[in-house]
Amino acid sequence: MVRRLLVCLASLVAVLALAAPLAGCSESDSANEDRPAGVDSTPAATKLSLIISRDYGATVLKTALVEAGEATDVMHLLTDNAEVESKDGFVTAIEGVAATESEAWFYWVDGLAAEVGAADYKLQGGETVWWDLHR
Repeated sequence: MVRRLLVCLASLVAVLALAAPLAGCSESDSANEDRPAGVDSTPAATKLSLIISRDYGATVLKTALVEAGEATDVMHLLTDNAEVESKDGFVTAIEGVAATESEAWFYWVDGLAAEVGAADYKLQGGETVWWDLHR
């Protein structure tokens, strides 16, 4: 009886020991879940993070972590830190990668799709701006 109890107790301890490291894996970091693989840090309140990729982050073209300026908007963050071409207020190419008839450049701020033009979205600091070229 005692031996059976010890075996059960040992089994329980082994299961708990294996499950403990996995407990942290089940929770997602909401600030990082909408980023390309390999880009997982949230910038300090005085910084801005810029990510440029294609195909929903499958290929990261460029990343930058810069000081937040007083009157920074998404477009200035992009043009100050990447080679950009635009026409009629729309970004047509970033880092030499041009939009096509079937693909366009889109941006998100802290994982949320933008509802205004890049020049109209004011940044405070601590945000991550992600530009991605996709269908």
